[in-house]
Amino acid sequence: MAAHDIQVVARRDEVVPCCYGNFEDGYLAAAADCDRCEFINACRQASTPPPCHGPQEKASSATILGCKKCKFQRGCNTPLNRPDGKDTNPKDAVGAKKAPLSCVPAPVLMEVGLAMLEGARKYGRHNYRVAAVRSSVYYDALMRHIMAWWEGQDVDPDSGLPHLTKAMACLVVLRDAERCGKMVDDRPPSVHGDEWVQRLNVLAAGIIDRVPDPKAAFTREDPNGRVS
Repeated sequence: MAAHDIQVVARRDEVVPCCYGNFEDGYLAAAADCDRCEFINACRQASTPPPCHGPQEKASSATILGCKKCKFQRGCNTPLNRPDGKDTNPKDAVGAKKAPLSCVPAPVLMEVGLAMLEGARKYGRHNYRVAAVRSSVYYDALMRHIMAWWEGQDVDPDSGLPHLTKAMACLVVLRDAERCGKMVDDRPPSVHGDEWVQRLNVLAAGIIDRVPDPKAAFTREDPNGRVS
């Protein structure tokens, strides 16, 4: 049966098969998406979509054509209903539950590598896994970089690297030393609980309530404090 014959049958509200490539010879109405198919009301396949086995189970109408054309496929770790008949790589299901480096921005990670290279050249690579790392020293360095950045200096003049990158390098060394048992914990005695934070939050809320209409902030983008 030619493509135009099938279209005529469909327009008589008779059941037509779902488009799984059967009508690739000129039949385009359902080629992209059942939701846009002009014959969807006459389609038995569209009325009973296959179940979604992934996290979008409640949106199973999106899987009318199977995982291959499911609009939620990108966020789905279990594409089991593939109309092309191919199984997913079994490593996908295993790898999806492991620590993901793909979530870390590569350019930022490489910048941290440069900061670590500077330390390696000065003190010896991985010296922090042999020598003790004093937490107060790295806390101070971290805060100096953060405060310099906050006050408008983006680049550390000594290294030529961004202050934020240098701050992250401080945290990398400090965390690695903590994990490896090489951190000298000279932090002050602990303040148990977070009552002090809660008290300060209450005071902050009181200030905001007393001044409900604040003036515009003076920022680097608008040093005159004008409201855009």
